[in-house]
Amino acid sequence: MQRRRVTFKGRQEGAKRDLSQGVKEKLSYQGLLEHIPAVVYCDTLDDEGGACYMSPQLQWMLTHPETALEPSQQSWHACLHPEDRDRVLAERRRALKESQPLSCEYRLVSHDGHIRWVLDRARVVHASDGTRQLHGVLHDITERKVLEQSLANRDTILQAVAYAAEYFLLHSRSDVPLEKVLGRLGEAAQVSRVYVFENYRASDGTWFTSQRYEWTAEGISSQKDNPDLQNFPYVEGGFSRWLETFLLGEPIYGLIEEFPPSERSVLKAQDIISLVAAPIFVNGALWGFMGFDDCVLPRRWTSVEIDALKTAAHLVGAMVQKQRSDAILDQAARHLEREVARKTAELKEANARLHEELRARREAQARLAESERRYRELYERSRDGYVRTDFQGVILECNGPFASMLGYDNPQEIIGVPCRDMTPPQRFDAISRNMRRQLMERGFSDKFEKQLIRKDGSLLDVEVRMYLHRRPDSTPDSIWTFVQDISDRKLAEQERLRAQKLESLGLLAGGIAHDFNNILTGILGHISLIKHAIKNGAPHWRSFGSRRKSMPQSPGAHAPVAHLCQGWSARQENRVLAGSDSGLHGVFSAWHALSSSV
Repeated sequence: MQRRRVTFKGRQEGAKRDLSQGVKEKLSYQGLLEHIPAVVYCDTLDDEGGACYMSPQLQWMLTHPETALEPSQQSWHACLHPEDRDRVLAERRRALKESQPLSCEYRLVSHDGHIRWVLDRARVVHASDGTRQLHGVLHDITERKVLEQSLANRDTILQAVAYAAEYFLLHSRSDVPLEKVLGRLGEAAQVSRVYVFENYRASDGTWFTSQRYEWTAEGISSQKDNPDLQNFPYVEGGFSRWLETFLLGEPIYGLIEEFPPSERSVLKAQDIISLVAAPIFVNGALWGFMGFDDCVLPRRWTSVEIDALKTAAHLVGAMVQKQRSDAILDQAARHLEREVARKTAELKEANARLHEELRARREAQARLAESERRYRELYERSRDGYVRTDFQGVILECNGPFASMLGYDNPQEIIGVPCRDMTPPQRFDAISRNMRRQLMERGFSDKFEKQLIRKDGSLLDVEVRMYLHRRPDSTPDSIWTFVQDISDRKLAEQERLRAQKLESLGLLAGGIAHDFNNILTGILGHISLIKHAIKNGAPHWRSFGSRRKSMPQSPGAHAPVAHLCQGWSARQENRVLAGSDSGLHGVFSAWHALSSSV
């Protein structure tokens, strides 16, 4: 009886120790799950109301820390973006049905309307009751998505700017209405309204501004005929902050609800939710400003988007200056013709008037030269390459960026060089024939990719489009080629493919580790059976029991044993199964050798 009491008491103490150890492990895993920078979940999709487990990081991801909700107040299913819900649920059902890994990107909407992008990666796990569960992790990729969208918007805006610059470079006079250019910029920037205001100063120094040009998207009200936007005083109208910022060359941007009250009432009357306004300078003086309105969404403008829109404003300033120069030149020419026809009878007076007109012409030409210099500066500072060749492919002129693409310090180094020497020979003839046919038929070619040979012999990936240049009598005399360096884009495509391969390799390694865990689970089960079979008088019981307690118990600890078992099995398998020791003692001897190796 006393012996039974001691045995029972020992069992109780052992159970208490196991329970304490289990609680410690549970608390350790829970602490780990609740502090990693990601959301860990377990889902069966039996109830679309929510997952069977979702770590608390979901509430921190969708709310500010100081306003975080209780876990019961947030549901993953309710937070799914309406446009993504059907797709995401279908992907999850497919993964559960086919037992395939899940990897998808989608949007979650917080209670205050903010959108967060997440990357959902999960795999199917078979539970002990036979059900299938998704065990996965949600990673917050909002910053990456915002940056990608900002860069895409910037590139689209700069393409629209390049379109306008190309057109004005190819035409001696600007015969395109400014509204068409504003439309291209508005569509590229994905805004509701684009407009241009012109400033003027009264004799007392007061600044006024008036709207001159406007483009609006479909469904957006026009403000072009709004009388409140004509002769609007900056200071008296409550927009002195705008004037001070514009004079410093900086833009105004942000959400209207964050603007000062004196500005907010005027802007809300135009249904504006968010805007960017960039100053326009002509000949170094503040001529006006260019605005981009979003009347649909509370848009947060990124720095790359603002820089691109500032570049667009600079281009509009150059266009306005060229138009003014052209108008002044035309006016001077017409005035000169009238004066010569009307005053020929009075030679002395006509000569004096002619001298005055010639002086005015020289001033206009000087201003025109300044305008040409500004366009030449834009031509030389462009990120793209511009090159003009004759019909034999010999380079007549090019800008600095094109020479830099090919590794030359000075454009003069490649003037007179045939394009054949800069193109891999295997593609030159086919490209030349195809592009020459397109040029002669329609005056320009399609965009196409090719490679150029740099100065050091390396190859450069570029995107090319060619235009036929004509003399004033419409006779073609040369070819303009616009070259864009796409090596970064090519490199990004290669990196994306490499990342996909590494992701596949990681999934394969995880599957192998899972298989090893299953094998070791079977080994430990058989050892338990052996223990039960030989516990009555087996000579190796004590040694076996001490070995059994030293074996790793948690699934995470099996990985080193799996590695050792792979080498041990090749040495021991024949010894145990071939009959060298046919009884339970032989099996135990094999296990003894295994535990010694471990």
